Amino acid sequence: MWDGSNDEDKNDHSRGAAGGMNILSVKQHCSMQNVMAFIKSNFQRNQLIMLFPVVVASTMLITSLINPVGQTLQQQFAFAQENTNVLSSTNTTFPRIHNYTSSPPGPVNSWFIEGANGIVIIDTQRTLSEAENALNMIKQINKPILGVIITHPHPDHIGGTAVLLNGTSNIPIYSTQLTYDIMKNDTGGLIALTKQLHGDDYPDQVVLPNRILKSGEIITIDGITYDFDDIGPGEAGDMMLIYLPKQKLLFTGDVVNDRMHPALIEGRSLDWIKQLEYIGQNYSDARILFPGHGQSGSPKALLDQQLEYINTFKSLVEQQMQVTGNITEEGKTRIKSELQRLYPNYLHVASLPLSDMLDLNIDAIAKEISRTPVKLIAIFNAKKDQGAKLEDILVKLLAPTRNEEGNLGYVLYRSNDNSDELMFDELWINQGALDFHLKQPYLLTALEQIKPILNSSVQVRTFTEVLR
Repeated sequence: MWDGSNDEDKNDHSRGAAGGMNILSVKQHCSMQNVMAFIKSNFQRNQLIMLFPVVVASTMLITSLINPVGQTLQQQFAFAQENTNVLSSTNTTFPRIHNYTSSPPGPVNSWFIEGANGIVIIDTQRTLSEAENALNMIKQINKPILGVIITHPHPDHIGGTAVLLNGTSNIPIYSTQLTYDIMKNDTGGLIALTKQLHGDDYPDQVVLPNRILKSGEIITIDGITYDFDDIGPGEAGDMMLIYLPKQKLLFTGDVVNDRMHPALIEGRSLDWIKQLEYIGQNYSDARILFPGHGQSGSPKALLDQQLEYINTFKSLVEQQMQVTGNITEEGKTRIKSELQRLYPNYLHVASLPLSDMLDLNIDAIAKEISRTPVKLIAIFNAKKDQGAKLEDILVKLLAPTRNEEGNLGYVLYRSNDNSDELMFDELWINQGALDFHLKQPYLLTALEQIKPILNSSVQVRTFTEVLR
């Protein structure tokens, strides 16, 4: 847990054995084979499925309070915001940040923002039993719930809302319109699948948000300002950031996961990478980042860590796709082995075994990559009267290149205005296939042969299709 120590020095004592862990067996509700078949069938229909951990959380409390900038950090500290409504208290600074984290596998965070008069909840846990444990923690704070904020529509962040509301009514539940729509329609079947897995420990019907937020909207609850930023589809069908500008605190939901194998199975890694870059550029003043899974910490460190993982994952998949443009079982095994070597202490976010979750991630990223063809234009300018010799060399590349499995088109053109100028127009199923082609010995030999007769360097430009 985060006890207020410097972000760079945070340790691992919340990552392992949390007391009293009670893991429900998936076989109580459906077989693993049925789950995998359900997921794969939804992939074929382009419906993207995520499994969430089937765990009953142990009570893991993080009471994290920070002093104003420049003061020594204490074991318990408060984010400086003086509230004149506080009566007699030894500490009149708010907000105070509390955390409930479920037990591994797949620990998921709920963040509680305590103000002078009440609590705002960010994400409501996965199961009813987890939410009961979280509610017990809130009861110890002994302040009413003033609002609930849903960062994104995945079932592990929305399942416990009814329990946490504890029979109260007229509590605002905030989300974006798209998150509301996904929850209401169960787009992709995630809620139904989670109910199937958890049975009575998941609600028959999730509580829907009742207050729709627009991106850029700013609201004040209990004297604390919240700035909402809808950054669109990424890890889930919609992702929302919550920023407390006065305290410079950023809550990201699952855009960021600390030292976890994330869920890439919705196949939007490009969007996810752009979101991480956006956060780095637009929230550079944030002091602490609070992720959807894992520990809070330095925004830059957590963003860099998440970005590095996704880029590494994509690179490993691309390497295995270079030969055929597809992923083989042998290729998956290599990728998983390398991931576990690179990230030996990482937990993962799903209730499936790590190997099965990584299989689904690999399939999704391979599919995403395969949907991104690359166009290459290469222009060759020969020395005067050397065009015919250049053409003879380049023509010999046509047959072997067209035989490469990753090639979709390979045409050689001669300029109508200059017989010494030739051009290749190439189309590849993805960047991995092009990278594979550029390493082929027959191509490298030809490039060496044409060097003496070229008037200038080869002009190479690549293009990616604009998808709308």
